[in-house]
Amino acid sequence: MSKQRYAYCPPCGNKIPAPEGADIVHCPQCAMRLRVAGAEIEVSGHSADEVRSVAESMLASLLNRSGETAEATIGSQIDRPITESATAMQRPEVSVFVSHSTQDIAWIEADLIPLLRSIGIVPWYSRDDIRTTEYWERQILTALRKCDWFLIVLSSRSAESEWVKDELHWAIANRANRIIPVLIDRCDLHDFHIRLSRIEYADWVSDRDEAREKIREILAGGLTEKSR
Repeated sequence: MSKQRYAYCPPCGNKIPAPEGADIVHCPQCAMRLRVAGAEIEVSGHSADEVRSVAESMLASLLNRSGETAEATIGSQIDRPITESATAMQRPEVSVFVSHSTQDIAWIEADLIPLLRSIGIVPWYSRDDIRTTEYWERQILTALRKCDWFLIVLSSRSAESEWVKDELHWAIANRANRIIPVLIDRCDLHDFHIRLSRIEYADWVSDRDEAREKIREILAGGLTEKSR
């Protein structure tokens, strides 16, 4: 009798059974290509540093889920091979609730989610554009309570969303010191909440690179704090 083998998808947390004899499987949720034999993963990015950061974070999560330890060689997509101890890369997970308008989902999935995952952050965001009070209480409120940080995407679209405003009100009451506003479109901050203008935001409109670095710095501090 052959032993069932699995592949683990770190971003989605899925455990995917591999057909007998298959070395490659795809995550049904994110379509990531995963190699069963050797637990190899494919990573792409805009720079060598980004590729390395994403690969290290994903590998650490994968090994945590499988209960294994190993020496990881990362380097097929970058200038030179980089060998790190997988056990040294393990760290507590920090999660971020992303509050947004569904009209901004393309930017979120193309720019924000890859950035968060590249620094080992677990993002939670909703793709549903139809919500009810029951849905908010059952799904959104549960996710808000579980997440360490609250990131709000500020745009003219989200300024018109009552759901975004509800989520922000919850965060100000419950995560007052862990709110990260990210401005991707010019809008009036007072349209969201009277206290939002007191919180420093990452300005993606004026300087994308500076905004990315600001988000990294804030959440890196969260990772350090949680590992203590």
